[in-house]
Formats: sequence, C-alpha cells, structure tokens
Amino acid sequence: MTAILIVDDELLVRISLKTLIPWQEHGFEIIGEAENGIEALSILEHQPCDIILTDIRMPELDGIELMNHVAARWPLTKCLVLSNHNDFEYVQQALRLGAADYMLKLSWEPAELLNKCIRIREVMDAARDKQTERAVLASRVETLSREARDKQLRDLFIKMSSPIERNSIIQSLLESGIEADFRVICIAINHYAKVLEENRFESEQLLCYTVANIMAEIIKKHGGGELAEVRSGKFGLLPFRYSETMLEELRSAVAKFASVSVSFGISSPHQQLDDVHDAYLEAEAALEQRFYEGESYLFYHSSCEKPGADFNEFLEEEQL
Repeated sequence: MTAILIVDDELLVRISLKTLIPWQEHGFEIIGEAENGIEALSILEHQPCDIILTDIRMPELDGIELMNHVAARWPLTKCLVLSNHNDFEYVQQALRLGAADYMLKLSWEPAELLNKCIRIREVMDAARDKQTERAVLASRVETLSREARDKQLRDLFIKMSSPIERNSIIQSLLESGIEADFRVICIAINHYAKVLEENRFESEQLLCYTVANIMAEIIKKHGGGELAEVRSGKFGLLPFRYSETMLEELRSAVAKFASVSVSFGISSPHQQLDDVHDAYLEAEAALEQRFYEGESYLFYHSSCEKPGADFNEFLEEEQL
C-alpha cells in the first residue's frame, strides 16, 4: 500500500480528502491527518509516508516550511500541494522546492486527485526500480573487483603471478601504508574435513565465504589488510598493522558467528614486499606446529622446526 498523509488546517477539507476517494481500492492507505506542519512532522517521525497532500497556508508551520523539512529528512517522500487561487506564488515556490504536483482546493475533483496520486506513485516506483538496478550493478562490479583482487593476492602468496601482475599489486600495497616490518599470516580452519561433513553451511564455498567476511570486518577495525582464500579452508593475510590482539579477535569472532575454530601461522618480519611469497611459506610452515601443540592457536615461524617427509605426507592427507 502507498502511504498518504493529509495535512490541512480545514476540517472539512480533510474529511472530503479522506472520504470522497476510494483510496484502498487503488492501493493507497491514509496513515494520518494533521492540522499543520508541526503535527505532520510528529506523525512522520513514527510513520513512513510516500505521499503528503498538504495545504500551503497553515498556522504554526505552513506547507512550504513543511516541504523543506521533508526534503531534508525524508527525501523519497513526495508532496502534492493543495492551494487556493490567490496562492499561485506559493505554488510556484513549492514546485521549485520539488513538489510533485499541485491542485486547486476550490475546484478539485476526486478522480483528478486520485489520478495525480497514481502518476506520482508510478514515478516513484520507476525511480525505485532504477535505484535497485544501480544497486545490483554496483554489487556485481564490487563482487568482480573483489574476486579479481583475491586472485591477485592468492597468486602473490603462492607465486603464480607474472612479474607485471606482481609489481602492480606490490605498488598498491605500498600505497596502502603497510608497516615497514610486515608479517604474513596463514589462517586455517581447524578440523576442516569434519566441519564440511557436518554440512552446517550447505557448501564448502559458503563456509569459506562466511569465515572470510567475518574476518574482513575485524581486519578493517585493526587498520586494514589484504585477505585471500589460498586453498580450501586456508587463507593468506597481509595485515597493514600486525597485532596479536587482532588475531585474538579474529579467532573469537569466527567462533562466535560461524561456530568454527581457526589457527594462525605467523611469518618472521620482512621489509621487502617482494618477499611476500617467502613470508607466506614461513607462515604456512609455522602453522604446521598445530599438529604438535593442539591447545595453541598462534604459531610463529621463529620457533618452528622443519617437519620431516613422513609428517609432510600426513599433512597432505589431512588437507584432502
């Protein structure tokens, strides 16, 4: 239903506007009536409204002043001005302020007013459709941009990018203001195969998408960073500002909102962004300690012992 508010200081006008038109039959609903602009604003505070039928000359707060308030606070709400013959200058001012239409009170016809309201609704619906289309298009563009960025980062972490691509993303990282001694973090969803078997997320893609979105919000809170899914259940993170507090919040948020646990392998500090791949390998190697120290979730490369071949075979089987 399209919501209509009637604003006029004359009781008989308000009654005729409410009763002489079969509003509901045409998809409209009268949500209230007011004697002046102040009463109208009070109603608008609590009731969403699509179209305001408002007189121009009213005590306390007239129609022009009401339109100014509405334009500032409820820009999607449209006003149809009701006026007398001697209010033409006010009508012109109202139209300049964005009034959708006007009607003379002394000679108004119910059918004509209804048709005007229907046309206003059609214009509003068309504008909403265009806004929805723009939002959908913007969302698609953002998704494609994010997917392209994720691929660039993933290729940087695992050294699959070309020199030109690597230089491009490194340049953008330099412009982000990343700290001089940066670290790369490898993040893994613990017991990944078991989580997938439980099927709470319906698909592997939805699981990783959910976890990535949760982590992205926390990373943003701590100064930003670049996050990408490297392989199933494993992510690479290049934070602009490293802190254990951020990792603790990441772990807590993922546990709270996705009901899964994660562990972190942390590289040693590096100074050159050309070393991102080497730093990721350090972080991945550090993460392997979780199989030895099950209670911990932070593993630093500096204390990591290189596992033997048998353990590497076990790790590969565990990731399948």
